[in-house]
Amino acid sequence: MGSVLLIGLLWAAQSLDLAERDLSTSAFAMLALVAVPAAVAHNAWSMVELGRAFAVNITVRTALRTAAWSQVVELLPVPGGAVVRTSLLVQNGVRLGRSAELVMLLALMWTSFGLLGAGISLRGYSVAGEGLIATGAAAIFLLTLAIWKRFNTRTATRALTLRLLGMGIVAFRMKYAFATIGIALPISSAFGFAAATIAGNSASIAPGGLGLSEGIAALLATQIEVSAAAAFLAVALSRLVGLALNILIAVALPGPSAGEVMHSRLGGVSKDRQ
Repeated sequence: MGSVLLIGLLWAAQSLDLAERDLSTSAFAMLALVAVPAAVAHNAWSMVELGRAFAVNITVRTALRTAAWSQVVELLPVPGGAVVRTSLLVQNGVRLGRSAELVMLLALMWTSFGLLGAGISLRGYSVAGEGLIATGAAAIFLLTLAIWKRFNTRTATRALTLRLLGMGIVAFRMKYAFATIGIALPISSAFGFAAATIAGNSASIAPGGLGLSEGIAALLATQIEVSAAAAFLAVALSRLVGLALNILIAVALPGPSAGEVMHSRLGGVSKDRQ
């Protein structure tokens, strides 16, 4: 998958024939110093809220370290992020079944926001846009209702708020990734490429969505009058900057290794905090 990504990057760079004057250092600074750190902070905040759903106090340090690992282990051909999130709860005494249930519901809600974002970007270009918007909105509503029924109102409200904010952050990130290579991307299109990132990461058959998110972005670009090569390159750039920051955090904050986090005590924990 790394080779697929590399080949795609070479193709995109050759197709665009980028010159130094086409690149924006200020946009890259916004991407690397604002947009990507905001995404990392959002991910850590999600970890804290995940613990609160079960009355578990997760410190900011632990949340940040675990959030970083959850992104790094997505490079494995398994849903590593979901495993890390579930493991964090299990390590804090929450029963496996309840942990996995909430993590799965939240993952499905995030994917539903991806459908909504794809629909927003395709609206006006394809009849599929309206259908994706309706499907995504309906799924978000039903999943919010399910979290409310299975857990509580506060958990459902915070889950919805966090995913809505997260979608905005990813769109913001996409906008500056495109701006780095000299392309002014409309915010509606940015939501579509955010959806491509979510879709690629959701497919555990491709480690971390490597090459897959970029490929989906390139296909989407052909539907909304954006350069497919630019879409591939921008999404890859956003991914690489994000991966670099998460690896830096994982190394800089000592604590349980990835192996310890992924193994955790997945079986043998009987205490349920809810």
